Amino acid sequence: RVIAHKQARRVAVGDRMTFLFEDRATVWYQVQEMLWVERITDLERMREELAVYNELLPGPAELSSTLLIAIDDARRVRDELQRLMGIDRHVRLEVGSAARIAGVFEGGRHTDEKLSTVQYVRFPLDAPLSARVATGAPLTLVVDHPNYRMRASLPEPVRASLAADLADPAVADRALREVRDGSSTPSGPRAPSTRVPTGSSRACGPSCRRSASGPSTGTSTGWRPRATSGSSTSGIASLASTRCPGVTITSCASSVDTSRTCPRHRSTWRRTPPGRRDTR
Repeated sequence: RVIAHKQARRVAVGDRMTFLFEDRATVWYQVQEMLWVERITDLERMREELAVYNELLPGPAELSSTLLIAIDDARRVRDELQRLMGIDRHVRLEVGSAARIAGVFEGGRHTDEKLSTVQYVRFPLDAPLSARVATGAPLTLVVDHPNYRMRASLPEPVRASLAADLADPAVADRALREVRDGSSTPSGPRAPSTRVPTGSSRACGPSCRRSASGPSTGTSTGWRPRATSGSSTSGIASLASTRCPGVTITSCASSVDTSRTCPRHRSTWRRTPPGRRDTR
């Protein structure tokens, strides 16, 4: 489901650059992946990860993307990246035939001497442009760097996905549910039974091997990461309370016992230094 969802949000611009337009489902999966890869088990570290990755979420009337620069020959990575210096001034999104929106790159991932192969690029839209995208205007990504001149019209599935994001903010919630548990039906308020209070003898859910009477490293009242400047606090809260099949993230995050958690979560909560990484 995640692969299919990303496919409808990914655009190749030439043979070296790929843009993935982020939403709550892609960010949710990336958080899960990094917690698993980096072996995060500490609650505070989880909060930090959520706060960091939450900055990838698009704001109102905005498109947010991850730009991946692919260089197949490892021996030429340094030289090829050197040739792409200044790429942050040469990426834009065209809406229709007239409007051009310059990409706004995240700071700290490029200098006059170094360039990361992973960049985070936003395309801010004003209300009229947002409305045009939402109502079907064609979109084109353009890279006009002196050493890399490419353009790509967004395929219809990608254009439609972004248009839906801008037309109805609730689309992001539905997409997250579909990727997470295969259902687009609103889950509504969580029933008390989905929480795992300390001392309970009931397991997290049908796919969980953990007994809630086991050790607990936190409270059972859930948690929220801190908001960061320029980030969406609603996105943070949503990611913190999303549910995996059979168990809530809040439950497992607040009662971590890596030797007895459900198969999904035993490989999820791991430790890492703060800072966003991308394994896509």
